[in-house]
Amino acid sequence: MEELLKNLKIEKMNANEIIEEIMAFYGENRMTTAEILTYPQFVQDIYFLDILEFSLVLDGDVLVNHYAAVPHMITALHNISASHDAEILQKIYDEYTALNHGKDNTQEEIWSDTIDELYEEMWIFSGVETTIGELLEKYIEREILEKEG
Repeated sequence: MEELLKNLKIEKMNANEIIEEIMAFYGENRMTTAEILTYPQFVQDIYFLDILEFSLVLDGDVLVNHYAAVPHMITALHNISASHDAEILQKIYDEYTALNHGKDNTQEEIWSDTIDELYEEMWIFSGVETTIGELLEKYIEREILEKEG
């Protein structure tokens, strides 16, 4: 990733190209959450939002496979100004954590109708016009391209 970041010609790229380059890199080079957290915030945000969207589209959930990454997804949502979805995901995370506190991997997880209802309020299920991708592009333009230019 360091090599990719050094070689990115940010001044010659638009936000979508930056996002695509970073997503392509970690698509080919899977990294742990700990590894991702060593990179600049905008890289973390791209990564965690991609996992969030991918998980919601495929599974309708992020908790089961990406529980430890959910706080980073919430941060990324706040960073791109998707505060409503960040607050919903925080409620989902808190509800799930409260229901499953103290359980180990051998015990079946507990789910609630509240979690399902909250998921339905998130952008991906609610039919909201502005997508996370659009907000992410605006964030990259604001945080990276304007600072570089």
